[in-house]
Amino acid sequence: MEFQPNIVWGGRIVALTKDPSNDNKIIAAAPSGGIFISNSKGDSWTHVNLPVFEMVDVKFSTNSDIVIATSARDLKVNNGGGIWRSTNGGQSWTKPPSSVFIMDGSPVASHGYGISFEPGKSARVYVGTENGVAISNDNGAVWTYNPIAPGFQIKVYCVLAAANGVAIAATSDGIYRTIDGGNKWALVSSVRATTSTRCLCFSPRNNNNVFLAADGYTLYYSGDLGKTWGEIKSPGGKNREPFIRCTAQPSNFFGKNILVTFLYYGNGVDLYRKILPNAETNSGNVDFGNGWAIVGVDHTDPSDIVFDNAGNSLLLSGDGGVLNTTDGGNNWHMTGSGVKGLNALQINEAAVQENFENGKKNYIYFGTQDNNLWASLDGGGTWAAFGNEGHSLGIKRRAIMSKGNLMVLTLDDSVSHYGSGQGWAGAADWKEVPARAGDPMIVPEGGDLLDPEPRDRFVQLSFSKGFFDPRVGIKLDRYNFNNTYNGGGTWNKIGQMSYAPTAQYPKISSSGEPVMYQPYFTSETTKNGFSKVGLMRLTKTNRVGLGVLERADGNGFGSLGTFPTEFKWYNVFAVHPTNPEHVIIADIESSEIKVSKDGGKNWYAETALTYLITDGGKIEFYKIVDCCPKMLVTCMSFNPDNPNEIAIGTRENGIFFSWDGGSIWYKLDNTVQITNASSISFYFDGSILVSTYGRGLWKFKPKKSKLSTETLVIKDKFKGFYIFETATGKISGLGSLDSAGIGKDDQMITVNTADKGLTLKKISEQALRTIETSPDSSNRFQQTLRLTFPDQQVFSERFRQLANDPIVDIPIRAFVYDKQNRIISFVISQESYKVYRADEVLMQTNTNPDIHLLNDSLEAVSVLMQNKSYYIEGVNFNPVGGAVQIYIAGNLIDAKVTVSTEGTFHAKFVLDQKFGNGVEIRVKQDTPSGPVNLIRNIPLIRDFENIDYRK
Repeated sequence: MEFQPNIVWGGRIVALTKDPSNDNKIIAAAPSGGIFISNSKGDSWTHVNLPVFEMVDVKFSTNSDIVIATSARDLKVNNGGGIWRSTNGGQSWTKPPSSVFIMDGSPVASHGYGISFEPGKSARVYVGTENGVAISNDNGAVWTYNPIAPGFQIKVYCVLAAANGVAIAATSDGIYRTIDGGNKWALVSSVRATTSTRCLCFSPRNNNNVFLAADGYTLYYSGDLGKTWGEIKSPGGKNREPFIRCTAQPSNFFGKNILVTFLYYGNGVDLYRKILPNAETNSGNVDFGNGWAIVGVDHTDPSDIVFDNAGNSLLLSGDGGVLNTTDGGNNWHMTGSGVKGLNALQINEAAVQENFENGKKNYIYFGTQDNNLWASLDGGGTWAAFGNEGHSLGIKRRAIMSKGNLMVLTLDDSVSHYGSGQGWAGAADWKEVPARAGDPMIVPEGGDLLDPEPRDRFVQLSFSKGFFDPRVGIKLDRYNFNNTYNGGGTWNKIGQMSYAPTAQYPKISSSGEPVMYQPYFTSETTKNGFSKVGLMRLTKTNRVGLGVLERADGNGFGSLGTFPTEFKWYNVFAVHPTNPEHVIIADIESSEIKVSKDGGKNWYAETALTYLITDGGKIEFYKIVDCCPKMLVTCMSFNPDNPNEIAIGTRENGIFFSWDGGSIWYKLDNTVQITNASSISFYFDGSILVSTYGRGLWKFKPKKSKLSTETLVIKDKFKGFYIFETATGKISGLGSLDSAGIGKDDQMITVNTADKGLTLKKISEQALRTIETSPDSSNRFQQTLRLTFPDQQVFSERFRQLANDPIVDIPIRAFVYDKQNRIISFVISQESYKVYRADEVLMQTNTNPDIHLLNDSLEAVSVLMQNKSYYIEGVNFNPVGGAVQIYIAGNLIDAKVTVSTEGTFHAKFVLDQKFGNGVEIRVKQDTPSGPVNLIRNIPLIRDFENIDYRK
């Protein structure tokens, strides 16, 4: 499935380590691409799959089999970030249980940072973490945390281990030192480290000489193994984390082979080095008099260097991949990328285009962070580069070469926009709309009242300051939507809004007239503390004058989530290409996928899909990491040629796909390795091209897997009951028996009283054929029902499909049977509650205070609808207690509800307010034995949204 472009760059690598007994074997760590291994000195590479992919550091032990790697926190509930260990040279990895930091008896999620093994035959290894230093004395099998300072709050970024239990730690609080293997640490300098895990190194000829790349791109030196420190001259730096490395390299001077000590310094942009003529001394007077010489590299932004066993410079890593040298480190050249396997490209987005005038060739475009924009006019065979880094590709899906198609793009190095033909032909500055306020984007269809000839049409936002608004009587800033039909030569305003747009360019649907959706900052804060991002909708754009701007963040909308890359932040949503009423979003406020079928007026949670994407709640929908939210859902896309096909990409749980417009979703097999998906483009044969921010490009044709929302049970999110039909195996998740299509006049309901633990699994395993039960509340006698399946083959196949589904373990509460005493349906539910019909069926006797929701027909409901009347019925309340108080969504609606002598009450209410996707109902009563406080969170839907998630 990998479809990596054969280009010179390989993507960002932050750390390198070499097998101590084999100069050919190198392991590379990518910050968004995982672990790569080379057995050819970096000429070719293979990727190793770990459960994590945001790697921070990697180090070989003195034992070639033992490798330790560190990673950032991930989104799993049981955090996968931290420390990982390999015992077979990096081929497979495990997370040692003792490496997890425990505080007050509970595990604490933590980043892992720098790694250092004690030299010689020692098995001691140190790892810097967010919670101090983790230490192992058996090559990483078992770990302990010793406080580097009280409280563990100090972050340790880099550790440098010397012999005999001496180690130095660069932290957020200063430089610390231990002389007893990490049991006790002493602050020796207030110099603060950067977050670099590669900011400390020894002189290999004298370990008393230690070098530090510190905060502010300053350099420090210690001649007494870290006891005292002094600043040395630095060439400064910017952008990336600095690093420092030292080697004693064999060199020939005037016919003599001598060891020359080189100190390398990467300042975030360039690579420098200098010779240390007396680095073998231990008096603390290393000569730093000569200046730094800049080293020639194919790609700037270096990050680490490894040396062979003789001290020769071997490989350099950086934002372009890895580089080797043939002249002792004077110059470095790219190696191992493209088809050679080092594929860690951080791709912002990609797009597919078809040229159907010249043999239906596929064109491919993508933009990267720091590794150019690229185009292929032969389906990926050859590639042409443009710019330095970029995104926001405005490309017509079908190229008509005779029409001279134009495309637009954004370059980050100059923060400007360009227009070009296919394959970057004739690329030139884009003619910006005056006072630009966003990226230009192509409109799917041209031709309207202003320009009847279908030409390339683009839209771009602009900014107007301080216009007087008579509606509110004050001056407001305006953001304008503008059209151009001639590549920016002339512009006309088609809409305006008073809210600031996000960096996301508009997404556009067209069914004859373009409808544009634009995310914007609402100036509000979500309940979980994020800046709230809403959604605007611009319609009626094919006419003279301004179009109609409406809010598309109506009832049930929380806030758009965001997928951030280095320069571009993408709001996660998708718009049906020809039906502008159909929109899908990732809602970061409620942690759900939501859908609207009415252009954003109402939004409804896709509960089953959210459950599937989060792996049943094992993965967080988002997590705050370093003050920023990491989102699980990263991109969405409709197939423009067949909008029933929809794809959703995630950060660390693969790709999800629907073939039927979103009714049933499948997790695509073998896609978990596609991490940090940044965009999904559809080929014209139904294949998809997935770009990732850290693992390059992937291309494949989606195939249905066994895991889908059709076979998924929402155990925690959906508390209604399920109907299992014995004839078809169909499972319905609806709120009333009538709406499920059963419980008619010729059918009856009976209660499962004989075997409270009866489940579908038990029926299958014990081959049950009869059931003892009580029929209903008005006729309580025992009877035997026959468990007759009209189609035994269908039923058996359905059981096989449900073998690993949680529904097989949910209790069967009641049965629906016909006049021949044959069971035709099971009523399955997590909860014991009352199902109301005309004959008052009681599913299970309950002696505790409880409430039931009834509609006007006195039928039980498990979901609510707007502007409808409902009854709350209380049972088992204390007749001599105080009055019952009822709250709807936190508002007191009745404070004096009387309880009958039978312990019941009825209270009517109307949902005449606008709520989100759910309503909290709270019932309180003060009794002599203590207060009663019942809370029910009831889903809120519209009538036509009473969806069966399983059909």
